[in-house]
This record gives sequence, structure tokens and C-alpha cells, in this order.
Amino acid sequence: MGVFEMGRLASKRFIEQVPLTFYRTLTGEGVNVKGTFTRHHLGLDPDTRTLVNTPNTQCTVSVLSLNEEGFESWNGDNDVNLLNCYVKASDVTGVEKTYKIVEIYPDDSIGLVVCALHKMGV
Repeated sequence: MGVFEMGRLASKRFIEQVPLTFYRTLTGEGVNVKGTFTRHHLGLDPDTRTLVNTPNTQCTVSVLSLNEEGFESWNGDNDVNLLNCYVKASDVTGVEKTYKIVEIYPDDSIGLVVCALHKMGV
């Protein structure tokens, strides 16, 4: 596969929804939903406002699709409650990795939540 074909495949995967599996615990039952998944190594240092080489991994998922699959994503105060849950996602080569949700950024108006992820086993 040439460089252009690999780029096309990577950009298509970046935009299209991919299968994600969400878990409350590593040993529990998971639910399969579709969402977006990205992993890159550029970030912005807030102090110096310069680009730094740091791993950034995140996924975006619909809270309604999680609830439809039986994965309750709201707590008693009607706030999104996905912190410390786990997500399994595959990279472009098909290798599945497990991540822990360490930060959440819900958008209540459209029902999506962006989850900042930390790779397990690192």
C-alpha cells in the first residue's frame, strides 16, 4: 500500500465512526457502540503556547447510544458519568487497545461527550 492510499485510509477512519466498547470495570460486560477515536502526539503547552510532543487520545460518543445499549451514562444529578470507565478501540492496523476515561467534556445540547483517554498498561 502506497503513502497516498495509507493517508486516504487514515483520513477516512478519522472521520467515520468506528466500533468502540465501553466497560464500567475491566472484568465487566461491555457494550458496543459507534463513535470517533483519535490518537496523536501533538499538544499545546498552555504556559508557553508552543506545540509539544505529547500523546493525546480521545473518543467521542453519543450518550443516547450508550443508554440504548444499557450502559447508563448519567448519574442521579443528570450529569454525564463516564469518568474511570474503560474503552476498547482498535488503531488503523486493527490492534485493539484498552483506555481509561480520565476527563469528559459533554455537550448536553447535541448529546455527545468527548472522553480524554489514558492508555492502560503504560
